[in-house]
Amino acid sequence: MKYSILILTLLLIVGIGTSANLSVYADYYATANTTYDWTLFKNANRTDLDFAQPPDPEPELVLFTIDITRSAPYAQTLLIGNIRITNVGTDTAFITSVVDSIRYWDFQHGLWIFINEAILFTGSHSLAPGATWIIPMNIPFTTPYPLDFAFHYNFVNVYTFDGGRFQYYDAFHATPTVVNETLHVWDEITVPVEFNYTWDYNGPWKALDDTTFLINLSLTNQSATSGTYVVRNYAYGINECGLWMDSVLVHLRVKPPDSFPGRGFTPGYWKNHPEDFAAWLPVTIATVTVTTVPQAVDILSTNNPTWPRFLKFFLAMKFNCLNDPSMLSSYYNDMTKTGEFMENQTVAYILSVADGYTPSTPNSALNAMKNIFEQICNNDGVLWLTPQGSSGKSFSLSTTSSITLIPNPFDNVTEIRFLTEVKEPVALTVYDISGAKVRDLVKNANTNLYWDGTDNNGRKLTRGVYIIRVNNLTLKALISR
Repeated sequence: MKYSILILTLLLIVGIGTSANLSVYADYYATANTTYDWTLFKNANRTDLDFAQPPDPEPELVLFTIDITRSAPYAQTLLIGNIRITNVGTDTAFITSVVDSIRYWDFQHGLWIFINEAILFTGSHSLAPGATWIIPMNIPFTTPYPLDFAFHYNFVNVYTFDGGRFQYYDAFHATPTVVNETLHVWDEITVPVEFNYTWDYNGPWKALDDTTFLINLSLTNQSATSGTYVVRNYAYGINECGLWMDSVLVHLRVKPPDSFPGRGFTPGYWKNHPEDFAAWLPVTIATVTVTTVPQAVDILSTNNPTWPRFLKFFLAMKFNCLNDPSMLSSYYNDMTKTGEFMENQTVAYILSVADGYTPSTPNSALNAMKNIFEQICNNDGVLWLTPQGSSGKSFSLSTTSSITLIPNPFDNVTEIRFLTEVKEPVALTVYDISGAKVRDLVKNANTNLYWDGTDNNGRKLTRGVYIIRVNNLTLKALISR
């Protein structure tokens, strides 16, 4: 809503050195907007999070706090109305120009301050005796001075051909309407479903319209379920309009992770559609090379336990990935379980592990891998476009290159080396190829971590491949003794 108040405090018409006799009057009103520019300040404690990444899901909470200021150095004002010039003399007057100017009377220093000038007419306009000429005025200007007191003056000067000048001026004021009083910032992040977490962020916030702000975010006391969170931060102050209150609204839309959009097909489907996979043969699964359609159909038809059943679902998985190669880059995670075998690994990695299995691989490992393949083939909602969190995490690493083993393979001992700084204890777990946990390790800040190839009871493990897991990362370790 705009408020407009016009106060006419002085009316002066002057004719200087001329035979023309003109009456000048300005009939107008003033509107004003105070437009605020926002500055957002940040004071988060943690600065190690990339805004584009989901937050670390371990600690608990979600609250936005944003330190904000706003400034209104100028009021945008508009004078709207008409200038009426009437020839009150007996002769025709020839008007050559009409100029409107805005000035501010500095009461403290006793001087005029020029604000703005607008030329409304220049040329030659004849005005017969008794006639009135109306000139529209729509004059915008900005002023750094308060508008709520009548210290702004509008001057109208009319010049005639014979050198005369006729002047009208008055004082005016207006109560500005505050524009951009509330700042809205919108964005969304993807977080693991059903986790509580904290997220302190210190850096740029990019709104959906690509406007970028520097902000402080401290999310707390919320659960990472889908929905929209609105957080308010208020500020108070005084300007020429009097007491004002403004607020910033941050709208955070939390959405669940994106599931893999493709689909798998069961061994029964592939068995009944040999024309769909014939062109892909031969393929190799574990130690078996499938070269003909009858051989593939035979494997896909078996109900024998363990090794044949493992091959059955492994072959269906191979066909699924050949049918939709994007499945290879999706991540496996059964969100109904915690710490399951191959959690947060890509399908490509899982297939590479399965390719190392043989008929002598323990039945527990064969069945665990078969169960993963069966879930994927049945479209049980276990594939995701991004790695998903699991409960109990306390540290996150961005890529597998963040951790390495030196040496690998090793005989007696290897160093588990972190390539990023570790500021808090990090838990690692070692599994054998069957998926059974054999050793728990902890990496502390400012210390080196070594593993001597023993289990939790101090017994030396046999030669073979072992899997070291830390959060969503997995490394293969090969004991060569």
